Amino acid sequence: MPAGPAVRSSARPARVHAECSALGERLVVHGELDGMSYVQVVTLFSGSARVELRTSLHGFCGQDRLVRLRFPVAVDGGTSLAEVANAVVARNFGFVDQDCAEAPWTLDSPAQGWAGVGATLSVELADGPATVASRALGVAEVVLPDDPDRSLVAGARSLLVALVQKGVTASCTEASGNRYGALLGDSNLPDVRVVIGRPRDNSFAAAVLAGAGAAYEDELEGQLAAKGSAALWVPSARRPVETWVPNADLRDARDLPVLLVAGRDAASTGRALVVLVEQVRAGHLKIDQPGALSCPPGPTGRPDAPDWTAAVLNRGTPGFAVGGDGAIYVSLLRSCTGWPSGVWIDPPRRTAPDGSNFQLEHWSHVFDHALVAGAGDWRSLGCAAEAQAFNTPLVAVVAGLGPGAVPPEGSFLELAGDSDRVLLCALKPVGHPLAGGEFPLEAAEGPEVALRLYESAGYPAHIKVRAGLGWQVEAAWSADLLEQREEPLPCPGGEMAVSLGPAQTRTLRLRLRGAPAAPAGPGAPPGPQAPVTEPAEPVFSRYWLHNKGTAPMGNQLLAVHLGPNSRRARIGTGPLHLVATVASSAVSEAQAVHLGMVPPAGWSAEPPSRILNLAPGAHASVPFELMPPPGVTSGRYFVAARAQDLAGQAQEDVATVDLLPRDPVAPYAPSLALGPAFGHPSAQVAAEMEAVLSTEAVRLHPGTGATVELVLVNRTHGELRGEAQLVSPVETWPFATPWSQGFIVSPNGRTNVPFAVQAPVTAEPMSSWLLIKVMYFGRLWYSPAVRLEIGP
Repeated sequence: MPAGPAVRSSARPARVHAECSALGERLVVHGELDGMSYVQVVTLFSGSARVELRTSLHGFCGQDRLVRLRFPVAVDGGTSLAEVANAVVARNFGFVDQDCAEAPWTLDSPAQGWAGVGATLSVELADGPATVASRALGVAEVVLPDDPDRSLVAGARSLLVALVQKGVTASCTEASGNRYGALLGDSNLPDVRVVIGRPRDNSFAAAVLAGAGAAYEDELEGQLAAKGSAALWVPSARRPVETWVPNADLRDARDLPVLLVAGRDAASTGRALVVLVEQVRAGHLKIDQPGALSCPPGPTGRPDAPDWTAAVLNRGTPGFAVGGDGAIYVSLLRSCTGWPSGVWIDPPRRTAPDGSNFQLEHWSHVFDHALVAGAGDWRSLGCAAEAQAFNTPLVAVVAGLGPGAVPPEGSFLELAGDSDRVLLCALKPVGHPLAGGEFPLEAAEGPEVALRLYESAGYPAHIKVRAGLGWQVEAAWSADLLEQREEPLPCPGGEMAVSLGPAQTRTLRLRLRGAPAAPAGPGAPPGPQAPVTEPAEPVFSRYWLHNKGTAPMGNQLLAVHLGPNSRRARIGTGPLHLVATVASSAVSEAQAVHLGMVPPAGWSAEPPSRILNLAPGAHASVPFELMPPPGVTSGRYFVAARAQDLAGQAQEDVATVDLLPRDPVAPYAPSLALGPAFGHPSAQVAAEMEAVLSTEAVRLHPGTGATVELVLVNRTHGELRGEAQLVSPVETWPFATPWSQGFIVSPNGRTNVPFAVQAPVTAEPMSSWLLIKVMYFGRLWYSPAVRLEIGP
């Protein structure tokens, strides 16, 4: 978190040169800041609506530093805006140069694809035909009467929904309850209050009018007498610059502007709420009152709501804040020493090549952003669509030649109509085993795809969906979140019409007819397909012990457990007794499961396997006897229980067997202290496996490559099966491969696991690192970090 003092790049000179071509123009900036160097490349492609910015940081070796980009835009009267999951909401202005020890709420916020400054909803203050002023609304508190009836509560709910659909962050309170508006207990604050009801019904409305003066109460009563309802704008007593300060407390009745909506009674107040909700849905609020009341004399004014917007598109750096001066700040990295920085759970502790802990981020970093700006609000500027396009750039794939003519252009699916506001956020084959516990089987009637759409601007939308490239939509359905069919949708001529409400998300299922051209010639390989199983097979069933994160592909339609997970026995004491348990996570289909034991070479298992028929959600336990052969050598062995589900994913669980010498006084090595069940400590790895890296550093020039090899030596009498995973900063991902690969090390044997590092010819100079994570049988081992340098 920030400590207050700021060091800016503008304090030192920088070198700048310009580049021009038919594609566009570019500025390249080289500079230094706080002990590190940076390179910024600002590119404007011909015909593009956005200015793209790539920022590279090199030589950073500090700690407890927050590095930000600052975009000094100025949109007077605007509010801070952020894209969140399938929506756009207003945020508060941040306190970017404050010490968080004194003002904990600095109000940095996350933004999914873009953040900016502009208006999401505005109120026009008019005096008859003349517009007096306009105000941008960002965060609203809706204040109900002290004892609201059910109809007013329902009307307030409709108002809250309409505000949220237009991007106004909204909360609801009662007049006699706690007020929303203090950073002591909230992570954001309102910038406007909508107060419902007359002063006699709403004590907060009474406080607002008492503080504002008799002219406002007279205007309220005049509107009620003339129309039976009233909509009155009461400006705040002080300017926002006076009230919007660190540790702000805006709970007083006169701290924020108030839109007071009331009727002569509850019924007429409800009708006034309906009118207000309709205006919000239309995106235009108009309040007609004397101009002197909208902008009273004195230092209380503020700029009108803006008629243009500026936004920064981010690619993986969601932290942002908009300062009180309107500048947009984007957080790049935080080099933090606060807990749990430097904590390392699985020994031995590893560090970056310079000895620092990884949270200090002492290596090169590359960040991509873009700036869009223009007239109108964020909807007319198309910020959501621009951010999606920036975050999902086109990827070129080299494909082999095929028979037939290829059209010069085409799309698998096309959206027409309000497609500038309706965004496609998912397109996939139907089947969601992760969510539904179903088998990913193709529909018998033909291939089906699921697509998820959302309306991004807060208005009703209508689009048409059609297929191309030889495909046609044959049938279509609405679907729920788990892609289960709901009502059918007409698709005459292979075209489907779809309507979406404001900010609505819809899931559709399409059955397709037709197919692309056949492969060229007999035996031609199929096109690239997404993998359906893990790169290392079989999967260790208790995968969480490998710190791998989410469940394996297919969500483990079967789970296999073998217990006890560790055993010690002396040679000649008879068979070992184990129990294998198989559980089905399928929700609607039975599974025929082949459960087999995988004993050490030469050992026998009884029974060697079983065929189980598991009902949905059922489990079964099978006892096994494991018998070592005559003349077996003392030492460490492994036995596995293995099963394969109908999705093709093999699962296994492994038990460790330490076979002790027949003679109790005979020496035994390795003498390992097994932990409790479920707890093979990673410290055991050193006694079971020797792992050695081929190098401590890789230094490359653009266009050259090298291999980092991991040598694994098995010190046990059992086969080691596992996975080696490459861990490195995101900047290195395009040229360090493969990401993950399986390995098998025979008893007392060795194997080499190679990883290729290839610097493309376009690679920029950088300093980074990589390490290899080894996982097997619930054990973890991380290699030391290998220094990776790419020079000019």
